Amino acid sequence: MVFQKIFAILWQKNTNREGLWRETCFEEAPARVPSKQFIMEYSVNFYCNLLQEPENFYPAELPEFVDLLNDQGFKHVFGRDANKDILIALLNEIIPDRVIVDLRHIRNEQIPSDPETKGSVFDLYCETQDGSRIVVELQREEQFNYVDRAIYYGAFPVQNQIEKGKKRYTFSAVYIINILNFNLMELREDSKPVSTFRLKELKTNKILSHKYTLIFIELSKFAKRLEEISPDNILEGYLYFLRNMHNFKEQPKEFQQQIWDKLFNAARVAKMNRQERQAYIKKMNTERDRINQWEFAMEQAKTKGMAEEKMTIAKAMKLEGISVDIICKCTGLSIEEIENL
Repeated sequence: MVFQKIFAILWQKNTNREGLWRETCFEEAPARVPSKQFIMEYSVNFYCNLLQEPENFYPAELPEFVDLLNDQGFKHVFGRDANKDILIALLNEIIPDRVIVDLRHIRNEQIPSDPETKGSVFDLYCETQDGSRIVVELQREEQFNYVDRAIYYGAFPVQNQIEKGKKRYTFSAVYIINILNFNLMELREDSKPVSTFRLKELKTNKILSHKYTLIFIELSKFAKRLEEISPDNILEGYLYFLRNMHNFKEQPKEFQQQIWDKLFNAARVAKMNRQERQAYIKKMNTERDRINQWEFAMEQAKTKGMAEEKMTIAKAMKLEGISVDIICKCTGLSIEEIENL
């Protein structure tokens, strides 16, 4: 009886969330009441997997839908050929002056011709039906010199279109789309979430070329609540779901149009295979660890700063001839620390 209870608990956990854990143990439930031997093998296999690959076992933390600001989650939804229409719908709302009908994903590792030059790996790299190149970069955390990085990344799709030995410098349009979960310092006075830049003459605003476009999407500048967004407003819907998809347990009833059906269906965690899920959870854990390290460093810096400030105050008081006892009471420093100043 004890074996049956153990099995029932394990099997229930394994079959929850549309088989999220099942493939780590057994592919299918037994057709009849399992034997004690089966239950023992199942239990041993389950816990062996847990010990060997603990990153696979986060059922309480994994939501129904992926976090689209997780690199792996973003690529899972927008980087598949089967989901091209989801990406095309987003790009058509962002990129001005053109309509994208079709695209293909191309190898995203950009290796410069000069071995001394740093290469790059894009989150998404696509080519449209007219040959235009689109780079999509997702950045969750703020970085110094991010605008410089975006300009640098844009150089590769341009350079790679120029064939060696050709005398003419001709290339198709390049679009560098940056989806950011922070506000750029350079755009701090601009309240709109989507900003588009091209080469232009400063006094007349005449566009010099339409072949190089930088687009920055600052998600934190989009503050509308879900009930304030019309399901027909594709751009606002995407801006909202990019930040909040993982908070939903089911698709909102108001957002039942075909494009939202496809987006939510593609974003289900259960749609990931084992390898994708491992990469997703690994990225999630890495981000969590980085946040913890940053918070610890900030606390250490704060503590160190307070200690240094106390020393500075104590030194100034000592120079003024104030007694050591009073300095001790005011700063909390020891007599020995004050005497050594």
